Amino acid sequence: MSAKIDRAMQCGRTRGTRVLLEFTAPWCADCREMMRIEGQEPAQSVLAERFERVRVNVKQWDAHRALTERFGIRAIAAYVVLDPRTGSVVAQTTREPITGRDETLTSEQWAAWLRAVR
Repeated sequence: MSAKIDRAMQCGRTRGTRVLLEFTAPWCADCREMMRIEGQEPAQSVLAERFERVRVNVKQWDAHRALTERFGIRAIAAYVVLDPRTGSVVAQTTREPITGRDETLTSEQWAAWLRAVR
């Protein structure tokens, strides 16, 4: 996984984009819904234009433990935005459009959050 993140960081430095770590798992209903939302406009375009994406499959919480611990991931779908020049966290959120507080999350709302990341 670190090689994928390293490549994303290099691309981000080259393109002037941020790195978006997406903590997900195939069994996660919220993750599947976020993938659906991300495939719709305007979120799809914002993601392509502004981010280098790295999907981190946590499996049954038994994979990529160092990353989940480093970023304090306790629920998924979780997103961490990194500055590719410094590696510092710029923004972080957890989205739960099926099981939690984000039941009405739209592609427009997700795109707005992504655009607000500086």
